[in-house]
Amino acid sequence: AFTEYDADIETAWIALAVARARVLLRRYWPHVQAVAGVLAERKRLSADDVALIFNETKPPDADGAGP
Repeated sequence: AFTEYDADIETAWIALAVARARVLLRRYWPHVQAVAGVLAERKRLSADDVALIFNETKPPDADGAGP
């Protein structure tokens, strides 16, 4: 049984989570910007609003400008 704290395993999981987040943000950055822009104007969005904005946003091109 695994009972001891293993910093190497924790570090690996965190690194994996960060890498996955970067991939998702790179892929969906235009969507994030679009939702953020509308949210800044309206101050509040429903889940349906977010879905509509997300679905109306074009995916990034092959260059994938983003974070």
